[in-house]
Amino acid sequence: MKQRTDNAFVLNLINEADSLALKNLKENYSVLLDSLLKKKSNLSNEELSKMSEKDQKDFDSLKVAIQNNYFLDLFKKMVDVNFDNELIKTNFEKAGLKNFEIVKPDYNLFQFTFIDYKNYLKAKNLFNENSISFHEALESEDLEKLKNCFLKENKKLVQENYLKDGKDNYILFYDNHPIAFQELYNSSKCFDFKKVIYLENIKNKDAVYTKIYLVKKSNKIEENLSKSLNGFDVDFKQNPNVYKENTFKISVYLDEIGKQNLKTFSTENIGKQIIISNKNQFILAPAISNSLNNGMFLFTGNLFDADWQDLLQIVTFQVFKNSVTIE
Repeated sequence: MKQRTDNAFVLNLINEADSLALKNLKENYSVLLDSLLKKKSNLSNEELSKMSEKDQKDFDSLKVAIQNNYFLDLFKKMVDVNFDNELIKTNFEKAGLKNFEIVKPDYNLFQFTFIDYKNYLKAKNLFNENSISFHEALESEDLEKLKNCFLKENKKLVQENYLKDGKDNYILFYDNHPIAFQELYNSSKCFDFKKVIYLENIKNKDAVYTKIYLVKKSNKIEENLSKSLNGFDVDFKQNPNVYKENTFKISVYLDEIGKQNLKTFSTENIGKQIIISNKNQFILAPAISNSLNNGMFLFTGNLFDADWQDLLQIVTFQVFKNSVTIE
């Protein structure tokens, strides 16, 4: 809601509601927001006379919206539509959960029932771990050394064409090889496992090889970026006659702590690629051209070239996890 308005009164009211809600997590947010809206809409003539012309217009439009329950209805609808049972069900199934039940008694309340304690723990871990991770790219020299070491270490696989140098920032591993890449990675003597991890790019289901990216393990700032995601917006442009004009833009917003961490992270990586992943799955490798100071970053791409539905679901689920209180 904050991203869709420039009305100063609306922004201040939502910020105040957010602050009060954090002090009492059991408070019903919609009731809290409603009471604040009604309270703040009753200003005295003296207070109104001190306002600028713009502030008076903002206030007048706010008062009409409050009388029509516009903000309250909009808030409930946004929560209900974006965070539905299907979102939870899909992510539970991806995490290997079975025989669970999801009930949604209210727009902002979910109740989960699990067949056993094992599935309960899986769900608990799912809510605690990040869906989106940020990584710094390895320096070119370091990356080449690691790739060369790994290829030499697995010389037989290279000779049999199961393992290849991708001639870029990745290596290629044959999809149907009986040995999983995880086993090769775990047994390798090339990597410092505390500093380097690998990500798989499995977007192209028809490809014979999977792209394997070697990247730096996330540090505290990068881990906290994920925990700071608190909103998103989606925009599409379509033109059936021009392929390149079919695009998507997912805007992702961070809280105040995330805003500072994003500024630090982006400033340290100006002119470099960063890597964004979903657990050990590669998502994007955008280049940072300047410092990101506004607490927002973008995912962009072609509707036909990128799996934007999965990306949107990953973003949505991370925002959902950052927004819930679990009892």
